[in-house]
Amino acid sequence: MTREKWLNKAAESLRNDFNAIGEDFGNPRISIGFTGSRSGLKALGAAWHKEVSTDGTCEIFIAPHVQTQEEILAVLVHELVHACGYMNHGKDFRRVAIAVGLTGKMTSTVASDTLKQRLNTLILEIGQFPGAALNPSAPRKKTQMCASGFVTLPQKTTLPRSKSP
Repeated sequence: MTREKWLNKAAESLRNDFNAIGEDFGNPRISIGFTGSRSGLKALGAAWHKEVSTDGTCEIFIAPHVQTQEEILAVLVHELVHACGYMNHGKDFRRVAIAVGLTGKMTSTVASDTLKQRLNTLILEIGQFPGAALNPSAPRKKTQMCASGFVTLPQKTTLPRSKSP
């Protein structure tokens, strides 16, 4: 199973929780990816409003440095609240977020104990997350941009020396 299939399976399971409080998050596209946020690695997720997408689909990204399955799902729940149409963190966002089990500062919610139990049960249902978190504080090798993205360049000491012909 891919990470995206896992996330979509989780969202489908969470749909009933949202529907039970009269909310519908539609059919967002959900991925692991950098959030595009100006806050860089601080942002754990991002929901891009359907009006921004050329095909009218809400796009949700969960940052690749989120460490645990439970945290991934808690971020997903937060972004699904945005997908319901509450793109800022005002009173309507807060009402829905609290109703689905999020707590804390609305710009950086965490799962309540009740939601944590729900998310851990969900993990048992859908299986383990098929991936691992990136560690942004790990030492990085020199990178260079190419047409298809970033490529890690080998260290000079690891390149085999070639003999002249």
